[in-house]
Amino acid sequence: SSERPPIEADIIELINEHGKIYTAQILESLNWYKAPTIKKALANLVRMSEIEQMGKGRGTYYKIPKA
Repeated sequence: SSERPPIEADIIELINEHGKIYTAQILESLNWYKAPTIKKALANLVRMSEIEQMGKGRGTYYKIPKA
């Protein structure tokens, strides 16, 4: 199986910790990554259905999809 990039593992860990988390909280919590890098990783995880994006704009948050 292909190795998950560290940033994606960090994001998933963060979401698991919080249950749901807003984009701003992710950017703040993982601030050693640049914002565009985080947003690209989020979009990738959503595309792979690893995480679920809820809401739009400033109210956007992410959660782990229910099995």
